Amino acid sequence: MDKRERSKHWLFDGGSPAARRVLYPTAILAACALLWGGFVYEADPDVASLLGSADILVRVGDVDAAEPLCDEVLAREPENLHAWLIRGCIAERRQRLDEALAIYERALPLVTDAAIRRDVRLSMADILRRCARLDEALLLLDDVERADAGAAGAVARMRGMVALDRNDLEGALAQFRRFEEVEEDSFEASALVADVLIKLDRPDEARDVLSSVPPDERAAWPVWEALARSCLVAGDHAGAVDALARLLERDLRARERIQSDEFWVAHAAEVSLEGVLE
Repeated sequence: MDKRERSKHWLFDGGSPAARRVLYPTAILAACALLWGGFVYEADPDVASLLGSADILVRVGDVDAAEPLCDEVLAREPENLHAWLIRGCIAERRQRLDEALAIYERALPLVTDAAIRRDVRLSMADILRRCARLDEALLLLDDVERADAGAAGAVARMRGMVALDRNDLEGALAQFRRFEEVEEDSFEASALVADVLIKLDRPDEARDVLSSVPPDERAAWPVWEALARSCLVAGDHAGAVDALARLLERDLRARERIQSDEFWVAHAAEVSLEGVLE
């Protein structure tokens, strides 16, 4: 497998979640890292230094410091894909979603790698979703799937998020199950399925799904708490204690958070949590 092919597998098999959260802009940053690392092109050393610094600054949240570095690169190389992708990330971090969408549209003609193009377009679909332009997001997702069969899992995940935005829980469940089917090794898909089952008041099914997820899968941790809350509200105290105990076995930081959480403080008298929280 050559260097370019390795980059695709590293980014899109190991990377996504961010369709793990949601593919984007994390995947965009990963694409930037690939480009800067010389997987796709060899940058001028000065430009490479600027891009590397900008990339790191965005990762640590200092977008104000990263922006002028990108501007300097674009002043030298107006068609520098890496710089445009980082600029898009900066706009997203600032919640300037229309600006981010325009930047990614500007960057698309510069993309030659099919997998990176897929992720940029998925990022654009997610922005459309977050802007409540749901029909446009779905049309773009249809186009992405037609162009790349390998995007089926990420597309199903995004369609599920659109369905949630429309309060279509059954539709969301169908899409997340499709995501789970396509991405057999994605326990995040199972966590999403369980979360919707809880919303549909199907806690026993949700518990079965969550029980199949490895304890170290962080995506499932908040779903265990959601299950505990749902059980408690429904009067299933034993179910609530069981779900809470499983959360605390997995997330060592959850105990302190729960002890100060208004919901659990308010309901502490309804169910014996002392043994669980000790």
